[in-house]
Amino acid sequence: MTPGLLIAGQGEAYRLAVAFEHIAGRIEKRLPIRKYDVKELLKVESAKIKREVDRGTTERSAMQSVSAFQSAREAATQSHTQLDRLSMIHMGGKADVTGGMEILERLDEVLGDVLAILCGGERKDASKGDDGVAV
Repeated sequence: MTPGLLIAGQGEAYRLAVAFEHIAGRIEKRLPIRKYDVKELLKVESAKIKREVDRGTTERSAMQSVSAFQSAREAATQSHTQLDRLSMIHMGGKADVTGGMEILERLDEVLGDVLAILCGGERKDASKGDDGVAV
């Protein structure tokens, strides 16, 4: 395991979780009352993402960290689905919805890398192609 990459990944995951929680709050404020269920889901899931990333970072056991990061990733997937739906019906502010989706996509990549490190796999290198050869 490479502790430096793990710590950097965890830090980036937390930063992205905080950024998404902020943007989710902005989206919630722009939604009409009839979208209460979506507003509530975004509030709960954005807080869960941040809480689980924080928990995964502070856990001493790798197995518990993996569980927390997987839970954060599931909450991010749920949130992404809701933002995708809002995007289709043009609600929540286009810039915020698009920004939220981009943050969640990056968060998914970072959490995937963190989970790969914790599980003993190799971290993806974006500068290399699928065959591992530099592009």
